[in-house]
Amino acid sequence: MMILSPLSGQVVRKRISSKVFSLFLFSSKSLISMNKDALLKYLEGSRDYTFRIEDYIVPKFIENINGYPIDIQDNRNNALRQGSAWSPKFRSMLQNTYPDLRFVREFPFVIDDRKYWESLCDEFDLTDEERRRYYFIVDYLFPDYNFIVEIDSDLHKTDYDKARDNYILFSYQIPTLRLFEFGKDDNSDLYLTDEFHIELLNMRKSGCKFRPDFSVYLIKRFYRKNKEIIPVLDLIESAILGGRIRNNTFTIRKRDRLVKNRLELYRIQDIIMGAYGVFVDYIAV
Repeated sequence: MMILSPLSGQVVRKRISSKVFSLFLFSSKSLISMNKDALLKYLEGSRDYTFRIEDYIVPKFIENINGYPIDIQDNRNNALRQGSAWSPKFRSMLQNTYPDLRFVREFPFVIDDRKYWESLCDEFDLTDEERRRYYFIVDYLFPDYNFIVEIDSDLHKTDYDKARDNYILFSYQIPTLRLFEFGKDDNSDLYLTDEFHIELLNMRKSGCKFRPDFSVYLIKRFYRKNKEIIPVLDLIESAILGGRIRNNTFTIRKRDRLVKNRLELYRIQDIIMGAYGVFVDYIAV
């Protein structure tokens, strides 16, 4: 069975706990600001930050090491159009043999812990190009059973695949089953289908389900993108939570010098409306 995990004999370093990371994120005074639930309500409804894959809310953009945005949604759509030569054959098997089994194609997983990814790159001696990954897109995700299937070909690089699978396993707690050239011939198809069925039964017994949480990443990106208007957002939120607004409107006056330009005003209006349903008015006096 081609599942890369600690049981495969590969030595991997332990990932920093997501709880510790979350505490670090919110320990800085500069980040103790907007109410987390209200902010996530805005982020999850904003096309600038997220998109949906079935019931899952996924970051639309991630940033590379230079701060340039990468559009995950566009790249996923490209992956859906392209795919591998072997993937349709596996999909046909699923539809014929497991018609009620839910799966998601080309699901993205963000590499949020760069230090852990770099440690895996060192361990498996990956190239500079392979190190410069900011997310993975998996062939098939089975969310009700919490495992992934990758349909491999001879174009795949084994060491890179090991690093990738270990990152997903320890960061998202999802194992990966790799099936080589599914659909090549009847004999190999029977063997690979058996491998898939065994893994399906094992994961069914585990009772685990896929529950992704990208909230920490989304909040981090929000603060990076809006750091210059955070004090204004804090001020408005304080007035809202303190019941100091009238007619569901907060008014900014020009003389207060809270905003520098119209673009900042539009962003503030969009965020406060999305988070609290409150209109931010502007008076040029």
